[in-house]
Amino acid sequence: MTVRAVFIGLMIGLFIAAFGYVNDWVFKLPYVASDLMPVSVLGLLALGLMLVNPILYYLGRLHLRGAEWTVIYTLALAACVIPGPALLWQFNNALVTPLIEHRTRLGWQASKDHPSLLSYVPEEMLVREQLAGREDEDVVIMGFLQGLPGKAGPRALSEVPWQAWGRPYRFYLSLIVLGFVGCVCLTLILHHQWAHREHLRYPMAEVVNVIIGEDHTRPLNPLFLKVSFWCGFVIAAGVLLLNGLAAYYPGFVAVPMYVDLSIVSQSWPTITQVPFYGNLLRPTLYFAVVGLAFLISSEVSFSLGISHVAYAAVFLTMTALGADMANDYMSGGVLSYQLFGSYLGGGLFILYTGRRFYWDVLQRAFGVATGDAIQRHVTWACRILILVGVGMVAMLRAWAGLDLLMATLLVMMVGLTFLIVTRINVETGLLFVQPNWQAVAILTGLFGIRALGPRTLIVLGILCVVLTIDPRVSLMPLLANAFKVGESQRLRLPCLSGWVLVVLLAGLAVAVPFTLYIQYDIGTSPGGEPLYGWADTAARLPFDMLERTVNRLAGMNALQTAGQATGAGGLERLRHMSPSRKFLWSVGLGLAAIVACSAARLRWTWWPIHPVMFMVWGTIVSRWFAASFLAGWLCKVLVTRFGGAGGYRRAQRLFIGMIAGEMVAGIIWMIVGALYYARHGYAGPTIRVHP
Repeated sequence: MTVRAVFIGLMIGLFIAAFGYVNDWVFKLPYVASDLMPVSVLGLLALGLMLVNPILYYLGRLHLRGAEWTVIYTLALAACVIPGPALLWQFNNALVTPLIEHRTRLGWQASKDHPSLLSYVPEEMLVREQLAGREDEDVVIMGFLQGLPGKAGPRALSEVPWQAWGRPYRFYLSLIVLGFVGCVCLTLILHHQWAHREHLRYPMAEVVNVIIGEDHTRPLNPLFLKVSFWCGFVIAAGVLLLNGLAAYYPGFVAVPMYVDLSIVSQSWPTITQVPFYGNLLRPTLYFAVVGLAFLISSEVSFSLGISHVAYAAVFLTMTALGADMANDYMSGGVLSYQLFGSYLGGGLFILYTGRRFYWDVLQRAFGVATGDAIQRHVTWACRILILVGVGMVAMLRAWAGLDLLMATLLVMMVGLTFLIVTRINVETGLLFVQPNWQAVAILTGLFGIRALGPRTLIVLGILCVVLTIDPRVSLMPLLANAFKVGESQRLRLPCLSGWVLVVLLAGLAVAVPFTLYIQYDIGTSPGGEPLYGWADTAARLPFDMLERTVNRLAGMNALQTAGQATGAGGLERLRHMSPSRKFLWSVGLGLAAIVACSAARLRWTWWPIHPVMFMVWGTIVSRWFAASFLAGWLCKVLVTRFGGAGGYRRAQRLFIGMIAGEMVAGIIWMIVGALYYARHGYAGPTIRVHP
């Protein structure tokens, strides 16, 4: 781990963190980081290894070694969690949009039936609407919406109403920093079990390892001298470059990446009842996903490939039987509850398969000697993880007003979300995972609105918007892949983890105030058109849910007493809990599907379905990527059928070339888009090689 590698990685990481939001929503350029295989990082890595390294070598053997590229890759990858959908896309909006909406939403304001919805929110969770001494100015709200008034040119930092944001920033950023530390510690613990005991595939890490290579004495990876690699590279890059040119020059030749099956809906109108049936009738291929599907287990790629069709069949069957299949992001529904049950089953399976190792680690963390040797950094990671969990619960109690039971359950559910998202990614290589369930919906289904009460409900809802509303660029799966690559390149994971925390903390310190400065400089809705509409929608979701809940409780004459039984650290709620039947049977079905499928895999070697299907079907990743996984599975079946194991090994280079080609094409169009914006002052066609 050299000084130059750390310096380059930190600089790239800070640039990604600071300018990611501006790139994505101000300049409207291709996203810097919107998935777990960000083009901005993988594309630069591939270009660096193909072009920069040979040049540095011939300038005096100054080329970067594999371990150095890994450090750069890891730090840049970790920084991607800050500017994208995991945080800054909607972070500031979540803290101020409710104040904006409260002005015009009559149902949110005080009435004879209920108080103002904002009265249920602790002061630490939203910005201060007025500045002391400037009560006659609407600088906090209108400045955020339309930009601060003033002269053109760079705005003074002092014009931004920082003091209005200080209190919520202290709460949320402290919570997020603890979460980052906890994710690093948990990933270090899981790495040994998953990588060395269970031998999980880590397909994304495998691709990066192959691209970086092992022979560090040469300026060019021998992979780049293979014809099969360049065949795949040219196919993917060529098609995507052609399609990009067609976007800039209408009428230019383009290669369609989808199949139009809309004629099916004319002969079978029932298919239109399936949510987002358009994705089912327009299967689309993505080169990177096809390549990753070729590298993983056939049962995994097949299960993901049929997941969307399988869900459509189940949905139509349940609808025909009269089941209510409606689903709400915050309030839940059959799909959300079932997916939670599957996640819960996946978490129990992880604990069961690694029970001996995890128990040994826990004992060593408390100073109890065990028979198996546990690495020192794993023991310390467990100790710090325990302290982080206690700290997060204490913070939620002190600043958010949650009782011990609710705070503990929330921390556990957030942890379960990221744990299973990581597990899915290291087994399947999915570009991102959307759980499609939120802790507030699960706790509402389990306890009922009377046991929770409006205050607890809105606190949980806002926290879900900030922490888990869009976890497709989660820190844990990014780190899991980076640690796998780092270990292959003989890096010390504790040292690498330390630098990851440095780039995360520095990235937050730079990106959060810079993003807020930009938002107050130009406004988040200049001219009435929001920069990112989903950010405002997401911020409204908990309050829309609260409005429905408050009206329902008022109609039951239970508004004053709901959620008041919080004695014994919240355990008194257990006496008043009233789980819904829909919640219980949906969660039970999800849990049973995971258990039954896992048992079938152990019992029959021919069993073709992997439990991951029940964790992703019905979600956006299934709709978008199922066709690509099915194509990758079919390619693998054909290659192994006619070429055997040797043919499969040789074909791997072709599909890795396709992945690299897509990444390089993506970074090229990012550069072209930036140059176009610099010349014209507005964005050209937005070209993304994958969603």
